[in-house]
Amino acid sequence: MKLFQPKKLVSIQWIILREHFKGAFFTVVAIDFLFLFFSWIITEILPWRESVESFLGFPIYSLTYFSILGMIFVVGTIFALISTIFVGYPLGNWLKKSLYAITDAAETFSRGKLDHRIQIKEYDEVALVALRFNQMADRIQNQVNSLQRLIDENARLVKETKYSATLDERRRLANELHDAISQQLFAISMTLASLSKMMTIDPENAKKIFLNLEGMVANAQQELRALIMDLRPITLEGSSLVEGVEKLLKELQQKHSQILWEWEVDKQLSLNQGIEDQLFRIIQEALSNMLRHSKAKRFRLKLISKKDRIFLVMEDNGVGFKILEKKTSSYGLTTMRERVEEIGGRLDILTYPNKGTRIEIRVPIGTGRRREVDG
Repeated sequence: MKLFQPKKLVSIQWIILREHFKGAFFTVVAIDFLFLFFSWIITEILPWRESVESFLGFPIYSLTYFSILGMIFVVGTIFALISTIFVGYPLGNWLKKSLYAITDAAETFSRGKLDHRIQIKEYDEVALVALRFNQMADRIQNQVNSLQRLIDENARLVKETKYSATLDERRRLANELHDAISQQLFAISMTLASLSKMMTIDPENAKKIFLNLEGMVANAQQELRALIMDLRPITLEGSSLVEGVEKLLKELQQKHSQILWEWEVDKQLSLNQGIEDQLFRIIQEALSNMLRHSKAKRFRLKLISKKDRIFLVMEDNGVGFKILEKKTSSYGLTTMRERVEEIGGRLDILTYPNKGTRIEIRVPIGTGRRREVDG
């Protein structure tokens, strides 16, 4: 759903000042109009003109009469301005601050701080909106906590469904092997077949073909290593998330020495098994995509916790891509986004062609702290 984005934000404080002045000014105009209206009734309908003129000391519709009428208009307009400044401005400022408190709370809540609430000091219409926001936030937080408990419970069912999942994974890997490795090996075999004949006919051209062949073999090896990483278990199999991530990165550092590997992991991080399994699989998916598509020379991972949220950041300096022009499924982004949403998190991707990719994931911890899971 496309959210409404106004072209220009109009301050609520300015709106209140404008409407307050309009109301006061129209009141002054109405008073002058009534003054003229009653004057017309007195002079044209009721036989009171002489009595009223005698009481006032000047004739109706005279210069003095219109001077008084103009004075009422000027004084009334000045009063409207003064009341707007000293009444409308403080009122608008108060309402503006109250609404900012609600919008700031909504922004903070959307970033994963699910325990954030609006402080209500006095009850009025604005406070009623804040109260409804707090009630909505309570429901969402409870739903996220329930969702994370369900994820933890689902972790117990992994062993029961492992066989079926293994079959699906084998089918997927078979397709990957056919689409990537098999085709590359076929191209290499065809090149080797022509190379043996080319050696005697055109040695210089054969040398160029041989150099291209080395690149093809290197690409096939890179693709195969990425697929081998996909063969790893989906779950951590008894290890913690921190242990699993560090072990995985150290292993990749040895196998892919041409890439500069950097990581920062919170050693104290401890979560429910289901959430840790999901985060580990997300990291595996991101690493697999990076190795197979990005051509990166540097990869950095940061996994930390701040108060009640987990922050996972992965970035590389590879070729990047245009999200709107590429099928996200080809990069595994759909799967990653689904996994993040399953644990109540938020995924943001920043990438441009030839400028690398940055993946940011925020997950509210809630009741997701580690507790014992029955085997």
